Amino acid sequence: MLEIIYEQVSGLVRENLGTEGARYFPFILTLFLILATMNLVGIVPYTFTPTAHVVVAMGMSISI
Repeated sequence: MLEIIYEQVSGLVRENLGTEGARYFPFILTLFLILATMNLVGIVPYTFTPTAHVVVAMGMSISI
């Protein structure tokens, strides 16, 4: 499963940023995995999606 995700994100980075954008690939992959995991937490009953908090969104956007 991780290999499929790796190839998908790698293909997206190559298509949109070209070969020079390959240096940003680890950052984009990490950001994607963190956001996907945080949003998948919301599927579990009686839990709250962390990305719904303004503080989380603002903290991530300021740090980036």
